[in-house]
Amino acid sequence: MTAHRILYVSSGRTFGGAEQVMLSLATAFAKAGCDVRAIHHPGNTILADEIARRGLGGRAFPEIARRADASAFTELVREYAPDLVHIHRTWPLSDRHAGRGARKAGVRVIATEHVRIEEAGLRDRLAKRVLSRYDDHVIAVSNAVRRSLTGFWGVDPARVVTIPNGVDVAPFARPRVPASAGRHFSGHVPFRIGAIGRLERQKNMTALVDAFARARHAGLDAELCIVGEGSESALIRSAIESAGLGDRVKILKRIDDVPGFLAELDLFVLPSLWEG
Repeated sequence: MTAHRILYVSSGRTFGGAEQVMLSLATAFAKAGCDVRAIHHPGNTILADEIARRGLGGRAFPEIARRADASAFTELVREYAPDLVHIHRTWPLSDRHAGRGARKAGVRVIATEHVRIEEAGLRDRLAKRVLSRYDDHVIAVSNAVRRSLTGFWGVDPARVVTIPNGVDVAPFARPRVPASAGRHFSGHVPFRIGAIGRLERQKNMTALVDAFARARHAGLDAELCIVGEGSESALIRSAIESAGLGDRVKILKRIDDVPGFLAELDLFVLPSLWEG
């Protein structure tokens, strides 16, 4: 039976790729005629604003990390009565009891796993193996994530399928923006470098700042613009100042027009230590 009422779940604290994917799916299903709702972490005001801007039903809800949270989530699911709950996990044990709560309400569960992480002790790995049984289907965004889930984490391979994140490429088909016309750079430097990602250890932006400092020392006439926010913001800003790059590197918390930003770049850098 086609699911006409869908409840999306995200406990992400920042507005990153996983949240973008969830929003894209929710928006597409809403346009297709489904009744779509989304719950978000109370501290993620950017995601909350985006949910509201797109006309989706949104609600703040703490991460479903304990059995007690599962009971509260069960009541929420019963209240909305969706045909399907779709959980978006930004690490293998985020919202660990969401599947349990949804299944107790008699609702099917899909879980999308966005990141490959293999930093966990035996207790967490056993918890993942047990709790994943509440997910009817698990979507891995890459084969690497699938191998990690079924190998390191012990998730039943029969439950896991690889479905790469979809991207509407049409907005990116635009001509390159001349340096003098760009909005995110000074317009006076010939080479523009950019990066987009949460300011967290995984994204490794401190290494990018270090590499940019070395390139500048070697004579590269360039500017760097980093888009993102996170717990390492102060650390990265300190690295920029320590390297004397304050006039060459800027950090923007967020941009609305990602295709436009990319069209300004001569080089896009993805310095992540790991991805999905």
